[in-house]
Amino acid sequence: MPLKKLLLRGGVDIEKTNTLNEGGISDSNLIRFFNGLAEKLGGWVQYLISPPYVGTCRALFAWSDFNGNPYLAIGTEQRLAVTSGGILGDITPLRATDNIAMDFSTTAGSQVVTVVDAITTAGAGDWINIIDAVSVGGIVLQGFYLVQSIVSGTTYTIQAAAPATTLVNHGGAVPVFATTIGTATVRRTLNNHGLALGDAFTVPVSTTVATIVLSGTYTVTNVVDANRVDFVATGLASATTTGAENGGNVQIQYLIASGQAVNVASGGWGGGDWGAGDWGGANSSVILGLRLWSLDHWGQDLIASPMNGAIYSWSPPAVIPAAIVPNAPIANILVFGIAQAQILVALGAETGGQQFPTLVRWSDSGDRTAWVASATNQAGSFQLPSGSTIVAGIAVGLGALIWTDVGLWSMVYQGLPFVFGFNRIGVNCEAISMRAPVVVGNSVVWPSDRGFFRYDGGAIAPLDCTVWSWMFDNFDDSQTEQIFGALNTLYDEVAWHFPIDPSSPIYDPAAPIGYVKWNYAENLWDKGQSSQYQRTAWTDHSPVGNPIGADTAGLLMQHEEGHNANGAPMVWFFLSGNFWLGEAGDYMRVDRLEPDFHQHIREAGDPEPITKLTVIGRDFAEDPGTAYGPFAVNSSAPMVNMNLRNKLVALQVGGDTLGGHQRMGAVIARVAPAGRR
Repeated sequence: MPLKKLLLRGGVDIEKTNTLNEGGISDSNLIRFFNGLAEKLGGWVQYLISPPYVGTCRALFAWSDFNGNPYLAIGTEQRLAVTSGGILGDITPLRATDNIAMDFSTTAGSQVVTVVDAITTAGAGDWINIIDAVSVGGIVLQGFYLVQSIVSGTTYTIQAAAPATTLVNHGGAVPVFATTIGTATVRRTLNNHGLALGDAFTVPVSTTVATIVLSGTYTVTNVVDANRVDFVATGLASATTTGAENGGNVQIQYLIASGQAVNVASGGWGGGDWGAGDWGGANSSVILGLRLWSLDHWGQDLIASPMNGAIYSWSPPAVIPAAIVPNAPIANILVFGIAQAQILVALGAETGGQQFPTLVRWSDSGDRTAWVASATNQAGSFQLPSGSTIVAGIAVGLGALIWTDVGLWSMVYQGLPFVFGFNRIGVNCEAISMRAPVVVGNSVVWPSDRGFFRYDGGAIAPLDCTVWSWMFDNFDDSQTEQIFGALNTLYDEVAWHFPIDPSSPIYDPAAPIGYVKWNYAENLWDKGQSSQYQRTAWTDHSPVGNPIGADTAGLLMQHEEGHNANGAPMVWFFLSGNFWLGEAGDYMRVDRLEPDFHQHIREAGDPEPITKLTVIGRDFAEDPGTAYGPFAVNSSAPMVNMNLRNKLVALQVGGDTLGGHQRMGAVIARVAPAGRR
């Protein structure tokens, strides 16, 4: 029987019909292309952080300090965190810090604790940080707590880690320190302290007792009982006396209000037309948008701004809340730096106490605290004259690109006296979301609801995408702000992750599970959807190593590490278009296939990977066909014996075993005419 070589072209093309796409690939999941050949996507492992971050991550940013120490910032709808050396620290900005008298209430057997603070009001879903340890109802409160409910304007509830053992109404106590004259040993009294010999504890609010200043971390040198421990302080006590931490008050920090994890339709009262029959009903047309973060750096300092919030900065290495940037706009859609000019730019910025959705403001060069223009600085502002809001913006060289809801503007640094020049360079090419544009080499690429576009400093050009309809027919259009671009310069790729339509069986409202991916070096596309590969944010190869993606479980995954999906088998495949086995109308018999695979070195301890080959025989273009296989192929079983009689065949190649990295070349089929019917 003669041999026929079945060759595959690189790239996934779902715009062509299966038969028109002969030699091409029509479907895929978790693959990439290398020199035009389809191969399994690189693996990922958990990037170790402790503890997991809180919330749904919508921004990742990596940078290093002046000593070369790497940092990774994580922005979620609830918190802002930073990790270095695998340790996660909370740096969420604060909106208030109160020192209040003890007013905690507990019920025996319940984890619910009621807090009264007459100074600052809280909102359900916000976070507080109880700085001083508080003993109440047989439990100890200290650290971060989520506000569970609002009892009144000054009263709210939190949930303790363990149930209270007694009923307490409006009570509680902070540690009390007892000194003995002439000694450095101090006794700390806190009911149910839970400490053991050698444990460390902190005195977070500086407290002076008998001239001994207590502040920082201490080690337990003696456990007296369940309520008392001893430790050694610095200096000798001038008297035998006692003193309560923080003067007997408790310090509570109120983090900035939490945002939304996803877009949520508001159901507030008062919807409908005034005076009409529908007035007073729920209004579902108002969307409460998910929280996005702008993250960048200014020298070694992190710059962070929650969408429609203020601008904050954090200086490593101390893990303390990020501080507001003085004089900067207090409400902004997004913020970024133009590094070459040392200028901070705010889009959709506030001025005079009002936020303007098309106003661009920028700081003085080299001074992020100077935002008012003068004859001696480069601060300034510009109101974009078209559009109703800024949608996206990204720094590019000595300038930026800014997308409104009706077009694209360039912002180019010119120096004094005007500092920046603004030009509208495109219409009908809006960015689909704030995080959609990606800088790829000397170009910027982004999806619109009209397709993909590319700008390289000349004319804006459509970017031909062979998987366009996969994305635009399948994403959840109520969650477009979740769409983001993910650059992977290690493999010349950029992917756009998007939330899939609710009709999908693996739908997750908070997780972009679908993606399309472009290999910009080879101009090849692929696509997929997988609950294994749900990502909510991404950062490229950086000071923290290979690319990192965030998932919805509070974990970070470092990509291009090994060949597995964080220790589990990766489920990958691609499906070809239809191949004609002989002349049109002729049936052909296939009794043997010889796949041409290249297998990379396996991970230590993994078995030899198995590639699964399924052959789909068809008699006409839209025939669902008959599946032959799957056949397991590896070095021990390099050939497939079968008995197929059809006019057309399609090949599906994939795998679901641990280890290995397979790349497919050609498939040699042994075929012979099998008549007509």
